[in-house]
Amino acid sequence: MSRIKCEDCNEELLATNVELCPYCGSKNLIKNVKKEVNISEKLAEISKLERSGKYGKAAKEYEKLGMQKEAKNCKRLGIVEANKLEKAGKYGKAARMYEDLEMWEKAYNSLKMKVRNIAKKI
Repeated sequence: MSRIKCEDCNEELLATNVELCPYCGSKNLIKNVKKEVNISEKLAEISKLERSGKYGKAAKEYEKLGMQKEAKNCKRLGIVEANKLEKAGKYGKAARMYEDLEMWEKAYNSLKMKVRNIAKKI
């Protein structure tokens, strides 16, 4: 769907085939306007992801914004947290964190440890 924006009043128009701006009556219309992303709102969303322990998703969002250093730091925090969970014996949670970070082999090994621990209890 193409977007139309008025150049004079900066209002985004919902209708697709408009010749006049319904707000100011101007004929200066711009087609195919991409919706602007408010960076401060995006950073607030990313910090919520970090606080909830979703480091992989937060890192991807940082990468989309071009903030490579923050993305790398976020991945590092996720790996540290997953290692802590493994040491505490919480292999299932660690595996989910590794999956979130797209570290498939680590996730598989963590789940394998969980299965071994369950087998020992039986």
